[in-house]
Amino acid sequence: MMSKQDIWSSYWMSDNTAIVDTDSKFKELLRYWEFKFNEVQDGHNLLEVGTGNGRLVEVFKQFAKNANLTAVDGAKIDKENDAFKSTAQTTVKVIAEQPIETLSENENYDFIFSQFTIEYTDIEKTISKLTSVLSPGGKLTLICHEVGSILYNSAQAEVNEIDWLKNEINLFTYVHKQIELKHQRLASPSPSLYSEYKKHNRNYNDLIKKLHKYFEETKSAFFAVNLVDVIYHTIENMDHLPFEEVKQKIEELELQVNMHQARLNALLENALTTEKLTQISDLIATDLTITKSDLIYRDEDGQIIARVVEASKA
Repeated sequence: MMSKQDIWSSYWMSDNTAIVDTDSKFKELLRYWEFKFNEVQDGHNLLEVGTGNGRLVEVFKQFAKNANLTAVDGAKIDKENDAFKSTAQTTVKVIAEQPIETLSENENYDFIFSQFTIEYTDIEKTISKLTSVLSPGGKLTLICHEVGSILYNSAQAEVNEIDWLKNEINLFTYVHKQIELKHQRLASPSPSLYSEYKKHNRNYNDLIKKLHKYFEETKSAFFAVNLVDVIYHTIENMDHLPFEEVKQKIEELELQVNMHQARLNALLENALTTEKLTQISDLIATDLTITKSDLIYRDEDGQIIARVVEASKA
């Protein structure tokens, strides 16, 4: 079983894009961060918690001037990513595989920010740590997943769909049998084997058609649609690829599905954790003043995107 760190390391090392840049429907998040970075003063030290692929670092470099940023992530990330390169006006330092709860307290920061990370940590320990490294007069901004948000609802739909594919449709059971039978037929054809393969192949193709029809009718999540297409084309190319290579590709796809599902489940579970932010306001407020706890909505239809919590230290 892969650890939480391994799951996220795999995600970021696969060059995935942070949600702020994923879709124009989240332009509200980008606009929010542009505003916050415009407020950064010359010489300020910033800390980003959960930098991922550095998308917010790019926004920081575009709008903040003469400032220094330390970007931290608990997972393994690509530290050579262009996003993490310093500029003439901004300095960027990257710390990977560093749980925020154990961050060194040797440095203080004027502005600490995080997007979709705080809820994946031990909130009380993390808030305590961030409070200790926040300079007097410093500001803290946290954007978190929220139950009922667009992202939450989308994750729930995908989890349900993956469960359906794996446990009700038994997609990978069909797929593994299909590649085994096709390999046997190609390796040593016989009438009985061909008959079994032909029957299973018909069932397999019917399943693929059924899935595509379902995806079309339900406007299914893109991940599952893409998954089925990749599986289908991989098996179709078996005539031109070594059996072990095809088998490995399918096993890798199955692993990717399981890791994707684990990340989605983590989002759903940790969106519930976000509710603790209001429950531990007293903990935060012992050293900080909560200046904002509100929802960010999508302009076009008023759907919830995330929750934002802002605080300042006296």
